Amino acid sequence: IFRNNYIPAQNLSVGESLRKWDGKRILFRIHMPRKKAKSGILQYRFCEADTGYCVDIEYHSASENDPHKFVEIEGTYVSDFLAPAKVVLHLLKPYLNKGYTVGIDNLYTDPRLFEVLLENGTDAIGTVRANKRYLPNVIKVKRLQRGYCRFWYKIITKGKKGMMCVMWQDKKTVCLMSTIHGNAIKEVDERVKGKKKLARNQNLM
Repeated sequence: IFRNNYIPAQNLSVGESLRKWDGKRILFRIHMPRKKAKSGILQYRFCEADTGYCVDIEYHSASENDPHKFVEIEGTYVSDFLAPAKVVLHLLKPYLNKGYTVGIDNLYTDPRLFEVLLENGTDAIGTVRANKRYLPNVIKVKRLQRGYCRFWYKIITKGKKGMMCVMWQDKKTVCLMSTIHGNAIKEVDERVKGKKKLARNQNLM
Protein backbone atom coordinates (compact mmCIF):
# COMPACT_ATOMS: atom_id res chain seq x y z
CA ILE A 1 0.00 0.00 0.00
CA PHE A 2 2.74 2.47 1.01
CA ARG A 3 4.91 1.93 -2.06
CA ASN A 4 1.93 2.25 -4.42
CA ASN A 5 1.24 5.79 -3.28
CA TYR A 6 4.67 7.30 -2.80
CA ILE A 7 7.97 7.47 -4.68
CA PRO A 8 10.78 7.74 -2.10
CA ALA A 9 13.81 10.01 -2.38
CA GLN A 10 17.25 8.59 -3.19
CA ASN A 11 18.37 7.71 0.36
CA LEU A 12 16.64 4.72 1.96
CA SER A 13 17.14 2.67 5.11
CA VAL A 14 16.25 -0.78 6.38
CA GLY A 15 15.92 -1.59 10.07
CA GLU A 16 13.94 -3.64 12.55
CA SER A 17 11.33 -2.74 15.14
CA LEU A 18 9.85 -4.93 17.87
CA ARG A 19 6.11 -4.42 18.49
CA LYS A 20 5.09 -5.45 21.98
CA TRP A 21 2.74 -8.43 22.14
CA ASP A 22 1.13 -9.61 25.38
CA GLY A 23 -1.61 -11.70 23.82
CA LYS A 24 -1.79 -15.45 23.29
CA ARG A 25 1.33 -17.35 22.35
CA ILE A 26 2.26 -17.14 18.68
CA LEU A 27 4.97 -19.07 16.87
CA PHE A 28 6.76 -16.00 15.56
CA ARG A 29 6.97 -14.11 18.84
CA ILE A 30 10.57 -12.88 19.30
CA HIS A 31 12.46 -12.19 22.53
CA MET A 32 15.04 -9.36 22.24
CA PRO A 33 16.23 -8.16 25.69
CA ARG A 34 17.98 -5.06 24.29
CA LYS A 35 14.79 -3.71 22.74
CA LYS A 36 12.39 -1.56 24.74
CA ALA A 37 9.49 -3.97 24.19
CA LYS A 38 11.67 -6.99 25.20
CA SER A 39 9.43 -9.44 23.34
CA GLY A 40 6.80 -9.25 20.63
CA ILE A 41 6.37 -9.26 16.85
CA LEU A 42 9.42 -8.31 14.80
CA GLN A 43 8.96 -5.89 11.92
CA TYR A 44 11.47 -5.15 9.18
CA ARG A 45 10.92 -1.54 8.12
CA PHE A 46 11.95 -0.08 4.79
CA CYS A 47 11.94 3.71 5.11
CA GLU A 48 12.91 6.92 3.36
CA ALA A 49 15.96 8.13 5.27
CA ASP A 50 15.30 11.87 4.99
CA THR A 51 11.69 11.89 6.24
CA GLY A 52 11.31 8.53 8.02
CA TYR A 53 8.33 7.68 5.79
CA CYS A 54 7.70 3.93 5.90
CA VAL A 55 7.73 2.62 2.34
CA ASP A 56 7.20 -1.04 3.21
CA ILE A 57 6.99 -3.43 6.18
CA GLU A 58 7.82 -7.11 6.35
CA TYR A 59 6.90 -9.22 9.40
CA HIS A 60 9.21 -11.91 10.69
CA SER A 61 7.58 -15.32 10.70
CA ALA A 62 8.61 -18.81 11.73
CA SER A 63 7.09 -20.12 8.51
CA GLU A 64 9.35 -21.69 5.90
CA ASN A 65 7.20 -19.92 3.29
CA ASP A 66 8.35 -16.41 4.17
CA PRO A 67 8.73 -14.53 0.85
CA HIS A 68 12.11 -13.10 1.82
CA LYS A 69 13.51 -16.63 2.06
CA PHE A 70 13.06 -17.12 -1.68
CA VAL A 71 14.51 -13.96 -3.17
CA GLU A 72 15.50 -14.23 -6.82
CA ILE A 73 17.83 -11.67 -8.39
CA GLU A 74 18.52 -11.90 -12.12
CA GLY A 75 17.34 -15.49 -12.24
CA THR A 76 19.57 -16.67 -9.40
CA TYR A 77 18.33 -17.65 -5.92
CA VAL A 78 20.53 -16.26 -3.19
CA SER A 79 19.73 -19.27 -1.04
CA ASP A 80 23.01 -19.23 0.88
CA PHE A 81 22.61 -15.63 2.04
CA LEU A 82 21.87 -15.05 5.71
CA ALA A 83 18.24 -14.24 6.56
CA PRO A 84 18.83 -10.50 7.29
CA ALA A 85 20.51 -10.03 3.88
CA LYS A 86 17.57 -11.75 2.20
CA VAL A 87 15.19 -9.35 3.94
CA VAL A 88 17.06 -6.37 2.48
CA LEU A 89 16.98 -7.85 -1.02
CA HIS A 90 13.29 -8.69 -0.72
CA LEU A 91 12.35 -5.16 0.36
CA LEU A 92 14.63 -3.47 -2.18
CA LYS A 93 13.79 -5.62 -5.19
CA PRO A 94 11.25 -3.17 -6.73
CA TYR A 95 13.84 -0.36 -6.38
CA LEU A 96 16.90 -2.04 -7.91
CA ASN A 97 18.59 -0.40 -10.92
CA LYS A 98 16.98 2.95 -10.11
CA GLY A 99 19.95 4.70 -8.50
CA TYR A 100 18.88 4.37 -4.87
CA THR A 101 21.20 4.28 -1.85
CA VAL A 102 20.35 2.21 1.24
CA GLY A 103 21.75 2.52 4.75
CA ILE A 104 21.71 -0.50 7.06
CA ASP A 105 23.23 -1.55 10.39
CA ASN A 106 25.57 -4.41 11.24
CA LEU A 107 22.76 -6.96 11.46
CA TYR A 108 22.22 -6.78 7.70
CA THR A 109 25.61 -5.71 6.31
CA ASP A 110 27.22 -8.48 4.27
CA PRO A 111 29.93 -8.20 1.57
CA ARG A 112 27.97 -10.47 -0.77
CA LEU A 113 24.81 -8.41 -0.27
CA PHE A 114 26.66 -5.19 -1.11
CA GLU A 115 28.12 -6.78 -4.23
CA VAL A 116 24.70 -7.92 -5.49
CA LEU A 117 23.20 -4.49 -4.80
CA LEU A 118 26.01 -2.68 -6.63
CA GLU A 119 25.71 -5.01 -9.62
CA ASN A 120 22.03 -4.06 -9.70
CA GLY A 121 22.53 -0.30 -9.67
CA THR A 122 22.02 0.28 -5.95
CA ASP A 123 24.56 1.72 -3.51
CA ALA A 124 24.77 0.69 0.14
CA ILE A 125 26.50 1.81 3.31
CA GLY A 126 26.49 0.43 6.82
CA THR A 127 28.43 -0.59 9.88
CA VAL A 128 29.66 -4.16 9.90
CA ARG A 129 30.80 -6.59 12.58
CA ALA A 130 34.55 -7.14 12.37
CA ASN A 131 34.08 -10.92 12.69
CA LYS A 132 31.46 -11.08 9.94
CA ARG A 133 31.78 -14.01 7.59
CA TYR A 134 33.18 -13.23 4.12
CA LEU A 135 34.96 -10.08 5.29
CA PRO A 136 38.53 -9.79 3.94
CA ASN A 137 41.13 -11.19 6.34
CA VAL A 138 43.02 -7.87 6.49
CA ILE A 139 40.02 -6.39 8.31
CA LYS A 140 39.59 -9.30 10.72
CA VAL A 141 41.99 -8.17 13.45
CA LYS A 142 41.14 -8.14 17.12
CA ARG A 143 42.34 -4.62 17.83
CA LEU A 144 44.40 -1.84 16.25
CA GLN A 145 46.49 0.78 17.96
CA ARG A 146 44.27 3.73 18.81
CA GLY A 147 44.15 6.30 16.01
CA TYR A 148 45.04 3.77 13.29
CA CYS A 149 42.79 2.34 10.59
CA ARG A 150 42.85 -0.48 8.06
CA PHE A 151 41.39 -0.11 4.59
CA TRP A 152 40.31 -2.57 1.89
CA TYR A 153 38.83 -1.93 -1.56
CA LYS A 154 37.51 -4.19 -4.34
CA ILE A 155 36.42 -3.14 -7.84
CA ILE A 156 33.14 -4.85 -8.76
CA THR A 157 31.51 -3.27 -11.83
CA LYS A 158 32.88 -2.58 -15.31
CA GLY A 159 32.54 1.13 -14.56
CA LYS A 160 35.18 0.55 -11.87
CA LYS A 161 32.76 1.13 -9.01
CA GLY A 162 33.63 -0.92 -6.00
CA MET A 163 33.17 -1.80 -2.37
CA MET A 164 35.34 -0.52 0.43
CA CYS A 165 35.70 -1.58 4.04
CA VAL A 166 37.48 0.42 6.71
CA MET A 167 38.25 -0.41 10.34
CA TRP A 168 39.15 2.44 12.67
CA GLN A 169 40.25 2.20 16.28
CA ASP A 170 39.14 4.72 18.87
CA LYS A 171 38.03 3.67 22.36
CA LYS A 172 36.15 0.94 20.52
CA THR A 173 36.63 -0.58 17.08
CA VAL A 174 34.46 0.92 14.33
CA CYS A 175 34.04 -0.99 11.08
CA LEU A 176 32.24 0.44 8.04
CA MET A 177 31.42 -0.93 4.59
CA SER A 178 30.34 1.21 1.64
CA THR A 179 29.89 1.19 -2.13
CA ILE A 180 29.46 4.99 -2.16
CA HIS A 181 33.01 5.92 -1.23
CA GLY A 182 36.11 5.39 -3.35
CA ASN A 183 39.56 4.04 -2.53
CA ALA A 184 41.21 7.36 -1.67
CA ILE A 185 42.49 7.96 1.86
CA LYS A 186 43.24 11.44 3.15
CA GLU A 187 45.15 12.22 6.32
CA VAL A 188 43.53 14.96 8.36
CA ASP A 189 44.56 16.94 11.41
CA GLU A 190 42.22 16.43 14.33
CA ARG A 191 42.34 18.99 17.11
CA VAL A 192 41.89 17.58 20.58
CA LYS A 193 41.78 20.18 23.38
CA GLY A 194 43.72 22.66 21.29
CA LYS A 195 46.42 20.20 20.19
CA LYS A 196 46.91 18.67 16.78
CA LYS A 197 46.46 14.94 16.51
CA LEU A 198 47.33 13.28 13.21
CA ALA A 199 45.05 10.44 12.17
CA ARG A 200 47.10 7.51 10.86
CA ASN A 201 46.09 4.91 8.36
CA GLN A 202 47.12 1.58 6.88
CA ASN A 203 45.98 1.30 3.27
CA LEU A 204 45.70 -2.41 2.53
CA MET A 205 44.26 -2.45 -0.99
